[in-house]
Amino acid sequence: MFGSCTSSETTYCGITRCSETTANNMRILEWTARIRCDEHELGGSFSVLIFLGEVPDDPKQWATSASCVGIHDVYTSRTSARDHSASQADAEVEGFVPLNEGLLEHSGANELTPDVVLPFLKNHLCWRVQDVSSVYHCDVSFLKLCSVKMKGTAAQMLSLEIVVLATPISQVPGETFPVVGEPHFYHDVTRVPSGEDPAML
Repeated sequence: MFGSCTSSETTYCGITRCSETTANNMRILEWTARIRCDEHELGGSFSVLIFLGEVPDDPKQWATSASCVGIHDVYTSRTSARDHSASQADAEVEGFVPLNEGLLEHSGANELTPDVVLPFLKNHLCWRVQDVSSVYHCDVSFLKLCSVKMKGTAAQMLSLEIVVLATPISQVPGETFPVVGEPHFYHDVTRVPSGEDPAML
């Protein structure tokens, strides 16, 4: 769909990425994890951490782990269940974590085309949700089924949705700014297989 990258790499906006060079322009694929969730569901501020590879058992090591490639922080005031219910319709927040740099580092690949990236992400992409106190943490990583331990009671972060997308970006000679194409969403990367027990993934 986007062609094959040459073996060359380029630095764009401070991040090294594999590029496809044609006679007229240079094209890269910007791989991103899009995060959406209800900011009030956990009753306070939290972070969503994206990993490529194994996640440490100790939550205190998550943010500094070599496999952690990005963090999306959600800041909100403490809310009660009643407040959450009343504001739920307007509480969805969205964030993006770039994946290119982490993909090049952890996959060992020299090109970031879909046939290379998608199998790697399906096997190695995971995430955790962490309370700002770093005491209560999400210990399961699947789409919309994140079991969270807060104040000693079990809860579920049903609003959490993480989707991978790839956006083509071209740098055309003579143009000041890059041309951004339409993103392509790969929902299957973060979808739990039918019949699988999420706790066993």
